[in-house]
Amino acid sequence: MEYVGYQSTQARTPRSFAIDPTGLFLLVVNQDRVTVVTFRIDPQSGLLRETRQIPYTPTPACLKFAQYQNGRVE
Repeated sequence: MEYVGYQSTQARTPRSFAIDPTGLFLLVVNQDRVTVVTFRIDPQSGLLRETRQIPYTPTPACLKFAQYQNGRVE
C-alpha cells in the first residue's frame, strides 16, 4: 500500500469501511450519521471519487458483502 491522498467521509466518525468484491468501490459507514458513503476507486491512481449515492441506513454498524445467485443470497 501507498498513501495517495485524503478523502472526507462526510462525517466526523467513520465506523467501518470495505472494498467491494470487484475492487471498484469503497463504502464507508459513518458512526455519527445514518449513512453509507460510496466512493469509486480509480484503478490507475487509487484515488477515490464520490458517487453521490448515500443511502439512508438506520444505525449502520459494519459492512458485509453477500453473493446473490439463482434468486437467493448465499
